[in-house]
Amino acid sequence: MTPMIALYALAAAAVVSVTTLGLLVLFTVIPNPIRTMQRGADPLRWGIAPNELRLSDGCAAWFVPNEASTRAVLIVHGRSRDKSFTLPLISRLASHVNVLAIDLPGHGDSPGTLCTFGVRERDAIGTALDWLEERGFQRIVPIGFSMGGASILMHLGRVSHPAVDGVVTVGTYDSIERVFERVARSLLLPVSLAQLVLRISGRIAGFEPGRVRPVDAVAGIPVPLRVLHGDRDHLVPVDSAYALAAECSDERTLFIYEGGHEEPNNPVVQREILTFIASLDDRLDRPTVH
Repeated sequence: MTPMIALYALAAAAVVSVTTLGLLVLFTVIPNPIRTMQRGADPLRWGIAPNELRLSDGCAAWFVPNEASTRAVLIVHGRSRDKSFTLPLISRLASHVNVLAIDLPGHGDSPGTLCTFGVRERDAIGTALDWLEERGFQRIVPIGFSMGGASILMHLGRVSHPAVDGVVTVGTYDSIERVFERVARSLLLPVSLAQLVLRISGRIAGFEPGRVRPVDAVAGIPVPLRVLHGDRDHLVPVDSAYALAAECSDERTLFIYEGGHEEPNNPVVQREILTFIASLDDRLDRPTVH
């Protein structure tokens, strides 16, 4: 190989490397376009007709009222999903409680900013909980999938909502760095590349990856937490669930189900959420012993 050809080869390799790095960063700071196109079915196909809302922060939402119940749940999807992804769970819960489901900023029908894995998304959780509290709901359970769960934990770890009496996470990470390291290993890529992508993404989107640690917020949440996680989760390691649960004193916090990442249509996940809500109601109705 002549020196000139070698130079061209090095230049081509550099271009490919920079392009690859740029694409990885791009698909980190914006929702995955492939997942974004996989929107759920129309709510009517699930037998529900939600009230379509636009909350004060601009986020789109559905509210499904249940006049027979005084309890409400807030359902929050994961990264690159939207509220329609959670329709199987919305449909299951709507016959028991009032349901508010939101599109996080930059997802679904919500305007938004670049993805920050819960740092800015947590503000949308506060707005949605305020909306429910302003309408008189005094018993609220936020339910979050993956990044939705991380956003809930990171919000409640710093802001008190007296009406919230329990929290559920499904497939939620304890730290975003652990997720990127897991993905890198699964793709046989250097962990150092994942760390570089995350670091650059943080600079662009305006967050510090090392501080995206929902696990650090758990100890500051004074209500029962139910951590659900699939034993075959391909994205978030199941170790994350153990790390979140380790911050709670209640041994019933953790539940590992047979399945993958998120899965709002999993009947076991749905059953465990309903069981958890029922346990909160039992605690409320139980007479005080002096």
